[in-house]
Amino acid sequence: MRRGLTLALAALAATLGSGTFVASAEVGPGDALLGNGRHLQPFGRMTTVGQFPTGGALTRDGRFYWAVGTGRGANDIRIVDVATGTVVQTLQLPGMSGGIAMDRKRSRVYVSGVHDSSYADQKMPDGTPGKDGDVIHVYDYNARGHASFVKVIPVPPQSGAPTPQSFPPTNSTKIAWPDRLAISPDGSMLLVPLNLADSAAIVDTATGGVRYVDAGHYPYGAAILPGKKFGLVSNETPGTVSVVDLQGGKVVKTIQVGAHLSHPEAIALDTRRHRAFVAIANSDQVSVIDTDSFQVEQTLSVARAEGIGSSPTAVAVGHGRLLVAESGAESLAVFSLDRLRFVGRIPTAEYPSDVAVTSKKLIWLSAKGLGTGPNTNGPDPQSPNDSDNAINSFQYLPLLNVGSVGIAAFPSDTLIRGKLTRRANAAIRPTNAEPAPPDTPLRPGGPIKHVFYIVRENRTYDQILGDDPRGNGDPNLALFGEQITPNAHALARRFPLLDHVFANSEASIDGHFWTSAGAVSDYVHKAWFQNYGGRERPYDFGVYAVTWPPNGFLFDQAERQDISYFNYGEAIAGTVGVFPDKDRSNDELQRVLTKMAKSDLGPNGCYPNDASIGKDAILSAAGPRVEVFDTSPPLGAPPGSESRFDCFKTRFTAQVATGTVPARCRRSTTWCCPTTTPRC
Repeated sequence: MRRGLTLALAALAATLGSGTFVASAEVGPGDALLGNGRHLQPFGRMTTVGQFPTGGALTRDGRFYWAVGTGRGANDIRIVDVATGTVVQTLQLPGMSGGIAMDRKRSRVYVSGVHDSSYADQKMPDGTPGKDGDVIHVYDYNARGHASFVKVIPVPPQSGAPTPQSFPPTNSTKIAWPDRLAISPDGSMLLVPLNLADSAAIVDTATGGVRYVDAGHYPYGAAILPGKKFGLVSNETPGTVSVVDLQGGKVVKTIQVGAHLSHPEAIALDTRRHRAFVAIANSDQVSVIDTDSFQVEQTLSVARAEGIGSSPTAVAVGHGRLLVAESGAESLAVFSLDRLRFVGRIPTAEYPSDVAVTSKKLIWLSAKGLGTGPNTNGPDPQSPNDSDNAINSFQYLPLLNVGSVGIAAFPSDTLIRGKLTRRANAAIRPTNAEPAPPDTPLRPGGPIKHVFYIVRENRTYDQILGDDPRGNGDPNLALFGEQITPNAHALARRFPLLDHVFANSEASIDGHFWTSAGAVSDYVHKAWFQNYGGRERPYDFGVYAVTWPPNGFLFDQAERQDISYFNYGEAIAGTVGVFPDKDRSNDELQRVLTKMAKSDLGPNGCYPNDASIGKDAILSAAGPRVEVFDTSPPLGAPPGSESRFDCFKTRFTAQVATGTVPARCRRSTTWCCPTTTPRC
């Protein structure tokens, strides 16, 4: 955009650390304004690190923080000097999940390694240790913080490991995918959750020997208790924590810490009080486990009045406090350790993914820094570099998710309860929020009978409508102007031109979730970057229950509110029930089938049952490629080609003829209901 976006910041204006007052701002990191209207005011001095870092750890002396980048592009570790905030070294690795553990006895570090990228412009040279993934990278570091490679420890999937779920289910390669790491106090043992193998590896750090123990589905976080007798492993989809007998190599107890599909993630220990804290991402809770009895002692809430979605993903203990990284709320929640009372919140940059404490310092890691702004050098389909193998030559939006490390003196409770909590609460609300205009046609009982939600993706305003002189666009960025997109331009002339509408998403996959659910789970946030990066993370988005957001999708809400609807083709919405799913309950399957029956997907309709472009993924996997067109198939299209528009036209024409077009329907009225809806 050529001009900044003017914001009404009167009542909700936020004060920056310098005390300056912001009257206008532009979406992007320059003004710390997110596309959803949140104005960030992070606490502490910030250091830029790598792409989408989701894990980190302090060295045993507390002098250096290792930030683990797990984004679409190069995966690297940035080693940050805590005293100065400078990056002292960058280590590029083939691929990482975010797992990292520091030896407390030696200057040694262990990092979870996944498969190298398959793309030419970012894959590591042949012979690079750990290129094939499913390893633990081992490094030593010196007094200046500089690291040196030691070895890799293989942690392949165990015999009998499941094949990862993917869409369509044509894969056959088993993958371990080591995730968060735990290390014993003496440094002799690692406990490694294998997220795609439904197991954990018990690793002898001296010999590299590996023993396996079965865990729940999608194990993620880990901890080793003092004495090295027991370990804990969190399991994302069943909502459990496995208690592992480390010597016997078996699970001796399963603790239910959250609901089914609640996604327990990171684990932190309070060894003085014999407690473990488990962040439960999909329910905005932290479970407190008594590590003597292995019972849930208490459940803490980090929910917001605005609704579910604070998404706690990481926890840390220090300074007599429990700190919880709220990835969905750009803040840290703080509790006292003695009575587990809520103290307040500390504002961070976007999507905090880790938190750590030294004797005097607070360190937090943000996966997305101060947000993403204009990508004036975005991918151009007319360029030979517009491919997965050369996309890094552009400002490809997923590559702009650059993280930050925040460092500050640990704040007092007075500061947390007052100024910092006010800043954190202000940051969660859009600074440009406005009330609905008077006499809005969207009001209850208003004149609008039918609402059609049309999804388009992958292009910016400027790339399509930058040539419309009425809007705040740049014609030099218009790749698909009126000559190429006459229908889009005709719609923009007939209806309002919306030139300051921004999306929360950075790619198609998370965009589909924002579109169909208004939320994206932490699982999807972390998985899609690696799936897009060509690192063998399976494509399971929207279809399998592990990827679902906490409250489900828009169609689930319509069912709950008894609202009439029909889905003309959105597959990333928990609407595909034709494949087995190891995590889907019978009740959940029935909800999926109910939504599928009100759609043009699968056996009920003619819409290609996939989320890809250009081909029907299911039919093409079973035989020759079947082409899919958005429009009617052009002349010369292969026989059997499919058309999204033709499918919609067939269904919609039939609904118009029978009076069954979905409408804004209420139980108490009949004026807006389809004639075939019995309750109306």
